[in-house]
Amino acid sequence: LSYDLGRRFERVRGPVLPESPWPEIEFRFYDALVACHAATGKAEIWACDEASARRIAGKLLQSQPVCDEDGALVGAGPLEEMETPDRHLAAVSRALDYILAGDIYQVNLARRLGCAFPLRSVEAPGLSLFAALEAAAPAPFAIWLADGESGTALVGNSPERFLSRSVAGQLE
Repeated sequence: LSYDLGRRFERVRGPVLPESPWPEIEFRFYDALVACHAATGKAEIWACDEASARRIAGKLLQSQPVCDEDGALVGAGPLEEMETPDRHLAAVSRALDYILAGDIYQVNLARRLGCAFPLRSVEAPGLSLFAALEAAAPAPFAIWLADGESGTALVGNSPERFLSRSVAGQLE
């Protein structure tokens, strides 16, 4: 579920954001995934069968980020802003006005950035980028969602929780 989906149900002040290449809503079934626990730093593979677990473990073992001496990923295109700096600064200004007026006390503004990234044949999309980001700026909550069919990936690095699962298995 995207943040943009909220605009379908709730009137949000401000300009319309540039269209995202990602759908507003999408549900998928993954036969295997890696869950990394922020508190312990440990990771585990959750899979529907042993073959799926072996496949994702093999992809992880084959993936090594290729960085130059400055830590930049070799072959990655430059980061491109998906909105103009002026538009972002205007959003910051509006947020400060809302805070000063007492309408809100906190705001989380994010910028969308994208880049072309070479895909090695043995690697899942974006996995090297995710590994390099984790190595350069580890965060307690990170996300890597890849679509092998389209070759796209969503990579994120955040100090805030994206999803949580209760002991009963309920996701929030």
